[in-house]
Amino acid sequence: MKQLLALSLGEVKNPVIPNAVPQTGLTAYTGDIEGLISVILGTITIVASVALLIYLAMGAFTYITAGGDEKAATKAKGMITDAVIGLIIVVASMTITTIILKIFGLDIKALPWYS
Repeated sequence: MKQLLALSLGEVKNPVIPNAVPQTGLTAYTGDIEGLISVILGTITIVASVALLIYLAMGAFTYITAGGDEKAATKAKGMITDAVIGLIIVVASMTITTIILKIFGLDIKALPWYS
């Protein structure tokens, strides 16, 4: 007489450990998560790239218009250095995120180099 209510929470797949989680047969949520991650990563990458270019251009403009002022030239060199460091951080974070998502079996398609 007792019936247990079966609750399906979706399907979790990991190609590294294929049988670690029992499969329920529902894959719609995985596709939604992949799409959401793709949109978020693509947006963050575009915003960071635009900010990087603007900050680099501001540093270059400040350096050009320094006119021999050592203080302004030093400030401009710092801005350019910060922009390059920001570029390195963005590329490293994209790479690390891609590796982590590939480990969990999620296929993101935010930008061409992710595939």
